[in-house]
Amino acid sequence: MILGTAISVWAADASLGTWKLNIEKSKFDPGPAFKSETLTYEEQPLGIRVTIKTLDADGKSVVSEYPVNYDGKFYKCENLSISPRPLQQPSPPRWITVVTPESAALAGRRGYKICAGFMSIERVAAVFDAYRAAAAEAGRTVSPEDIAIRRLLVVDEDGDVARAAGKLAFNSPGDPEELAAWLSPDEIVSGTPDEAYAELVRQSDFAGAGNFLIYGGFPLFRERFEHTVELYGRFVLPRLRDHVSMEVAA
Repeated sequence: MILGTAISVWAADASLGTWKLNIEKSKFDPGPAFKSETLTYEEQPLGIRVTIKTLDADGKSVVSEYPVNYDGKFYKCENLSISPRPLQQPSPPRWITVVTPESAALAGRRGYKICAGFMSIERVAAVFDAYRAAAAEAGRTVSPEDIAIRRLLVVDEDGDVARAAGKLAFNSPGDPEELAAWLSPDEIVSGTPDEAYAELVRQSDFAGAGNFLIYGGFPLFRERFEHTVELYGRFVLPRLRDHVSMEVAA
């Protein structure tokens, strides 16, 4: 895409101002082409704010703004793009992954929702306890709906078939004890729908989580994962929802 002449330019930086996309000289592959797009660069104390206003082929307007600057203990990011901006008002919930009590406590203080994986359910529960404590100290109320566990899931009518596929999901030909040291056997949930349900309920109850994120492993075998998702949706998920609802009601 080619930008035309700046409509206005100020300050020492010649890039500051508003720039309009030259549609006729731009190539859209794949299309369709935008109807218009403008980029505005504005100087501010922490850097330069970029605002992108796009009118797509259907006449829908999308506005994106950045930068975001972050100066933390381990990472420092300048002019980090978050695009496009959420259209929902108020903004949708923010989820972050956590692996330590410290990161969970930070999320609790800031009002984020959290998700953890890879670790044993005992370590996950300890991390979630730190989240709840920090949220309470900050005057926030959290519930199982604010907490998720991420697990690799393989479900089959034949439990042995599911467990064999679960071993292959991380290219591990041996027993779960032979998995990488950083990966707990709790990460892989495999078996019949009844077995998968029982294990997910065990982990949910132990850690106090109201959500699960499931994935199919590496490499991902589409046919196998589609079958897992079908069985999960038909025979596991409805029972999990009922279980969590009964817990909340109690």
